[in-house]
Amino acid sequence: MPIIDPMYLYLIEVLHNIDALNQIVFFVLAMLVCFLVFLYFVEDEAREKIQANKSKVILLFVVFIGSGLIAVLVPTKDAMYKMLIASYVTTDNIQIVNDAIKTNLQDYLNMLGETVKNMR
Repeated sequence: MPIIDPMYLYLIEVLHNIDALNQIVFFVLAMLVCFLVFLYFVEDEAREKIQANKSKVILLFVVFIGSGLIAVLVPTKDAMYKMLIASYVTTDNIQIVNDAIKTNLQDYLNMLGETVKNMR
């Protein structure tokens, strides 16, 4: 049985890919929103068309805000790995590893001492 469930590693990759795609979507939407705001303040004809298609513009802003929230709230791949590791590192686990290392180190030192004695 693996120490870390491979499904978590897969989910981290999936979230990273979704975040990468969302970054592209967010950039395109940001450019589109800036362009629409610019047109709204510069041209009267564009202002009328934007007001006529108010529901589409509101939908654009909602998707833009949603994409922005995803960009902000989805952690980076590195942060997800750190959170996963932090969930497995507990004081009990550290103590178990520490005890195992001490035991193995003592065994290796004893073996080394026996080898040196046998060489004489």
